[in-house]
Amino acid sequence: MKIHKIGSHEFRLGRDSNGVVQIEAPDSNTFAAAMGFVHARDRITQLMLVRLAGQGRLCECLKDSEDTYEIDVFMRELGFGSQAREEVHKLSESAREYCESYCEGINYYMNHHSRPLEFLLVGYHPEPWSVADTLITIKLMGYVGLAQAQQDIEKVIIKCLREGVDDLRLKALFEPHLDEMPEDLPEMLRKVKIYRAAIPDQIRFLTSLPKIQASNNWVLSPSKSHTGSVLQCNDPHLEVNRLPPVWFEYCASVGDNFQMGVNMPGVPGLTMGRTNYVSYGFTYGFMDMIDYYIDEIRDKKFRRGDHFESLSAREELIVRKKNPSKTITVYENLHGIVEADPRKELEDGFYLTRAYSGHTAGTVDSLEVLSRVGDSKSAREVQDFVKRVTISANWLIGDREGNIAYQQSGLLPRRVHSGLYPLPGWDSSYDWKGIHDPDQLSYINNPERGYIVTANEDRNQAGKPLSVNMCMASYRADRIRNLIRQKDKLGIDDMKRIQSDLYSLQAERFLSVLRPHIPDNKAGRILSEWNLCYDRNSQGATIFHKVYMDLMGEVFGQTLFGMEAWDKVDSDTSRILDFYFIFDRILLDCPEEHKKLWFGEEGQEIVFARAMHKTLDKFSNQKIPTWGENQQATMTNLFFGGKLPSIFGFDYGPIVIEGCRATVVQGSIYIDNGKKAAFCPCYRFIADLGTNEAHTILAGGHTDRRFSRFYKNEVEAWLNFQYKTLRVD
Repeated sequence: MKIHKIGSHEFRLGRDSNGVVQIEAPDSNTFAAAMGFVHARDRITQLMLVRLAGQGRLCECLKDSEDTYEIDVFMRELGFGSQAREEVHKLSESAREYCESYCEGINYYMNHHSRPLEFLLVGYHPEPWSVADTLITIKLMGYVGLAQAQQDIEKVIIKCLREGVDDLRLKALFEPHLDEMPEDLPEMLRKVKIYRAAIPDQIRFLTSLPKIQASNNWVLSPSKSHTGSVLQCNDPHLEVNRLPPVWFEYCASVGDNFQMGVNMPGVPGLTMGRTNYVSYGFTYGFMDMIDYYIDEIRDKKFRRGDHFESLSAREELIVRKKNPSKTITVYENLHGIVEADPRKELEDGFYLTRAYSGHTAGTVDSLEVLSRVGDSKSAREVQDFVKRVTISANWLIGDREGNIAYQQSGLLPRRVHSGLYPLPGWDSSYDWKGIHDPDQLSYINNPERGYIVTANEDRNQAGKPLSVNMCMASYRADRIRNLIRQKDKLGIDDMKRIQSDLYSLQAERFLSVLRPHIPDNKAGRILSEWNLCYDRNSQGATIFHKVYMDLMGEVFGQTLFGMEAWDKVDSDTSRILDFYFIFDRILLDCPEEHKKLWFGEEGQEIVFARAMHKTLDKFSNQKIPTWGENQQATMTNLFFGGKLPSIFGFDYGPIVIEGCRATVVQGSIYIDNGKKAAFCPCYRFIADLGTNEAHTILAGGHTDRRFSRFYKNEVEAWLNFQYKTLRVD
């Protein structure tokens, strides 16, 4: 290891044989300086792209196109840059010093090294990194791919109500969350000027942003462990068809403690992993942190009761490299941001206003937590920290003393309704009454069963405020629990087997209903003999997936959305990927009083049989591809985005994504506007707290430098469910 000195900070840096960064620092602030240095050295492109995206300056600094302009406009609407600059002054002295040390490390590297090739090509000279830039990164972590999933589904509901979708079916689909919806809401919504139907596609496919789609984690108490120590397992699911990966992995000795795990470039501190005393990891919690209000606007004033109040206006100058600079105007009120085109004059009329608790309460607490949580000595101490994190998450925690815990985090609005439909903004009784105290969030300590599992499922607790109204199905969590219960005690190898599990409880449930209708032909026999695993060589997985999607179209396309609209939903599977459990609930567990709504006079059995035969007939005269043949994606370079010829080696693949939406390995690929996104476990982490080790693998490599041997060195091991071992002596 080599000694480095940055200002008053002296530390040692090295790498292990796998390329994982090793840090030795005497204290937390020196560790932060070292982390800033290695983030700049190994992930400078990722650092700067995320910052520029969050600031809304892509047109100014990188590429001036209509796509980047659309991203800049959207980001300026969000206002993350201006919010972050204001929030810096709210940090405690210790958190600010910690983050300033991190900035010092980044800026030292940039001042003493030349710009990378990517920035030379576009003529970009990075400005010094600031504390505000770290806050922007945290804001993006909490919004893009997370809170926006809730925003998307609420926009779908708004669209359905505006277009006169059968309200009985709509209420049944989202039961019970639309039950108290005002009867005149559809009429009100038809008056509203809709600016955007959903998040712009340019944002969803901006590869530099840290998009999280799903995750698993579980923790076992000593009573369930072969070694008599806590076992912690994390496998966050993010977009994997990119290089470098989102996560940055490291091992560090900080004073008399150590850290091993991952964080994201731009944010210092251990985000997920373990220390000498504790372990922790999180899955996305699907807390509803976004609501919509309907506002009546006249002369740039919004209605409150029987009078009108002035909107606040925020002007944002977007500088463009090749086109004239543009000033946009974003309007806000006490609820949030008015969804109106900021490039045009605000006309009188009705508009949607987006209320987001991340705007209201900010992200200072998240940075405060990340600056201190790594020093925790117990699971209870970690709980007390992470419940203040502003991002919606399900945290699982263990400690050396054998304690295990669950803690929910996020900024939960104090609202008077379910949060899934908009309400009149002029009626003050519908206003948020602030944010719930973190002590009101869900938690568990040392359950008698000896383990805790989360996988983005419903985590509402009795006696607690409703925090989750839309989430993922429980198949993955149920499968993990089933596998844990199969043995009295488990070890590291058992954890590895669970993390590689491809069995689908969803397919098991559906085939229990469909099996009597499977015809005796080639495709039928393959489906009958299928082991319900979504491995790369499976033809049964291909057939079942098509049966499932055709069944969904048969029921929901025909009866609810209309087939033309359903075909669009079908092709844009990201919507179903998040919330497919609402459809499964109707298909498998429909109450008797609702069956005619969905299956008509024919009944469920006939509809299922027709969908089955319709699908299998399609396979009668064609080659049946394996699951792996349909589940392929190329890992493309973050900066060049697949635009360079493969001979240059910036990209890798194509790779096969195993698993499906309902398996522990949640392998999902969807295509929207011709762009492909692949999500599955991008980092696997297993730790026995009785040792000073962790077993991990990363979906990619440890640096964004193409000609480094650590650019994509772990891809093959990751694809084959292999692990390396991190150790601290």
